[in-house]
Amino acid sequence: MTFTYVGIDLAASPKRCTGFAIIENNTVTRVTCLYSNTDIIRTIEDVCRDSLCVIAIDAPFDLPSYGYRRVDLEMKRRGLRVLPPSLGPMKILTIRASFISRYIKQLAFQVIETHPRSALIASRCSDLTQLLYTLNVHSSRIDIDKLSKDLVDAIICAVVALCYIKGCAEPVKAEDGVIWILTPIC
Repeated sequence: MTFTYVGIDLAASPKRCTGFAIIENNTVTRVTCLYSNTDIIRTIEDVCRDSLCVIAIDAPFDLPSYGYRRVDLEMKRRGLRVLPPSLGPMKILTIRASFISRYIKQLAFQVIETHPRSALIASRCSDLTQLLYTLNVHSSRIDIDKLSKDLVDAIICAVVALCYIKGCAEPVKAEDGVIWILTPIC
C-alpha cells in the first residue's frame, strides 16, 4: 500500500473555498476547492479508499473555554502567530474542524492539526516552491504561482502530512493539543 498525503486549508464557511491538496509518490497530484462538509468527507473517503492516508488540517480541533489554548500559547512563545480559537470567525472554524476531524478519525484515517504559515516559517524555506524543491516533491502539472492562498496553504498542509510520516515534522505540544509544524529543512 502507498501513502497519500492530504492537506486541507479549512474555511470557516462552506460558502468559501476550502483548499484541498494531495501528494502521492512525491508529486502534488491534485489541488482544488471544496465547499461543504459532505464534499470534503466524500473526497477524503474516495482518495483514501485504497491507500494509507495522513490528513493535515489547518484549523484548531478543540475549542477552549476562553481565549487561547495552551498549545496556541506555546506556538506564540516560539514566535509563531496564531489566532485564539474562541475568537469570532475562529470559533466557527474550530467547530467545523472539530466535526470534520472527529469524522475522519472514525474512518480510521490519521488526522493531524497544523498551521501552514507557521510550518513554512519553521522550515526556514522562503516559499512553497523552495519547500517542495528541498523535499523533492514535484508539481509539474500545477502552476504554483497562479494558485490562491487557500490552495498554497493546502499544499503546505499536505507537505506537513508527508513530513509527519517521513520525520521532517515536529509537534508543538501542550496538555490541550498538538500542532504539527516542519523542522528547519531549508
